[in-house]
Amino acid sequence: MRQKEACNPKILIVAHMGKPWGGISSLFEAIFQTEVRNNFNIRFLESSIPQEKTSLGKVGLRPILHSLKTICLFTFTIFNFKPDVIHIVTAHRGSFVKNGLLVVVSKFLQRKVILAPHCSFFALLPPDSSKVWTWWVKLILNRCDCLLVLSKEWMVLPPFIKAKLIKYLPNSINTEMYSIVKHLRKSSDFVNILFMGHISEEKGIFDLIQAINLLVQEGVGNFLVTITGEEIDFNELKEIKNQIRELNIEKYIHFQEPIFGNEKITCFSKSDIFILPSHHEGMPMVILEAMAASLPIIATNVGGIPDILEDGLTGILIPPRSTISLASEIKKLIQNPLMRLEMGKNGQKKAQRDYDIRKYIEKLGDIYLLMS
Repeated sequence: MRQKEACNPKILIVAHMGKPWGGISSLFEAIFQTEVRNNFNIRFLESSIPQEKTSLGKVGLRPILHSLKTICLFTFTIFNFKPDVIHIVTAHRGSFVKNGLLVVVSKFLQRKVILAPHCSFFALLPPDSSKVWTWWVKLILNRCDCLLVLSKEWMVLPPFIKAKLIKYLPNSINTEMYSIVKHLRKSSDFVNILFMGHISEEKGIFDLIQAINLLVQEGVGNFLVTITGEEIDFNELKEIKNQIRELNIEKYIHFQEPIFGNEKITCFSKSDIFILPSHHEGMPMVILEAMAASLPIIATNVGGIPDILEDGLTGILIPPRSTISLASEIKKLIQNPLMRLEMGKNGQKKAQRDYDIRKYIEKLGDIYLLMS
């Protein structure tokens, strides 16, 4: 990171930390465990409702009131803190509405804005988007001084998006804490498969259940799938469990409470394969964690996943919503322990080389200095 002779630039970060845990929370937890606060005068503003999981991305009275409160607090912080740069992290849907308003306020108050979308461009602006939503996305993206993007798909945007500056900075993790996992893992003919993430249709959970059913029908039975994470919607979780009962595959699936921090290390050490069959993604932190823990990965070729996962080398890429492909690749890895070991080893090397949080902080610091 280049040093600046003047006093440390003031950076206002608007993001989410804590529950409900996800990629944004995990990233900023890792960031604030580094020396970043020594190099910059940072003020952090929480942007989400604490411990709210059933209303993620939905419109309701509580999210609306919380958004209004956030906008007021944000405006007050700008006047009080006088940041040189404002770093706003957003997801899609309702998150982009609220954080887009923060961008508008920032530019009205003549502040430089870095907007970091933690979603794919397709998820933010689907082909069937309304004219109003297209107008809003165009307005917000074009008003930013810098777009900080997770995946390379963002580097080729439609011509109506004329962002002043686009910087590619993929998510990163503390790879060192996961290096011990492969030494804890014990080999066995029984294969433990792990799904970790929000338990929802968008994460491909129904596709995974159908793939498990196909495997059982083919006579593959030496495996257990552990599903751990927070449900987005209780009714959806109920539907998932009902489907598992109807298919009579309960003994192949184990639900576990959400786990965090060092608990993940234990969970990764007991697993042989990691699966994330999402329908869309930004750049999932959990894939980086699984790679650093030397797990072979089966994931969909959406968003930033193809930027991370090298098909056939560190894992296997499949099309989204393809239960047949998912079942076939799970079967392949179940039956090939040497392939699992080789992919896991390659993935760990790649994670340590390309996605360590210390390198991320260096690059982020340079962007802050460039913008301040």
